[in-house]
Amino acid sequence: MDAMKGAFTLSDDVSVEDGCAFFVNPFTVVGIVDTVRSNGGKVFIHTAAASQLGQMLVKYCKQEGIKLVNIVRRREQADLLRALGADYIVDSSTENWKSDLNTLINDLKIKHAFDCIAGDMPGTLLTMLPPGSSVWVYGRLSDRPVGGIEPLDLIYRGKKLQGFMLINWILKGGVISALRRSMRTGDIVRKYIGSVFASDFKDTSLSDLHRDYTALQASGSTGTKMRLRPNSAS
Repeated sequence: MDAMKGAFTLSDDVSVEDGCAFFVNPFTVVGIVDTVRSNGGKVFIHTAAASQLGQMLVKYCKQEGIKLVNIVRRREQADLLRALGADYIVDSSTENWKSDLNTLINDLKIKHAFDCIAGDMPGTLLTMLPPGSSVWVYGRLSDRPVGGIEPLDLIYRGKKLQGFMLINWILKGGVISALRRSMRTGDIVRKYIGSVFASDFKDTSLSDLHRDYTALQASGSTGTKMRLRPNSAS
């Protein structure tokens, strides 16, 4: 491991087991909020919002004074986010979810969205958002190509569909900027690793890994993070 690129110090009160989730999700949360802010946004939409990352995002946006509209796919996921303090939740399993979302877009003047589902969701969001809006895709939970893009949105309405990748956000602006951004983000995550960026784990052993992983995949769960502990008892 290159110590300049991939090693981070942990606070004394953080175990190595919990520190395994120090980087990807927390840094992505900070990167998403930074991207919205750097594009002039103070409110944005996030899909699959009941994921571990989505739960972190709810807490971080509350702390940072950013308004967040959370799209979930089940009622219990909405209840989960509401318990975390989420102010705006849209359940896509309901018949009127697009109407509900459209009301929020108009009332809050939303022009930014982050999607990790792919398939038709990015196109749906881009169509609903006003001219000059942007949608960033950073995942593909649907396992489908991005679709449903209205060409007139891109040609005449100045809308943008972009990809977001954590490492590209970190490296933006060259080596010096990347180093500063990484150190600054690391300080933020380190400060809140036990609260805003805390992760809930389902521990598994090497012998149970395949069984537990396939069960997790079959459940369609996005709010559970699996942690492999090689020395765990089966």
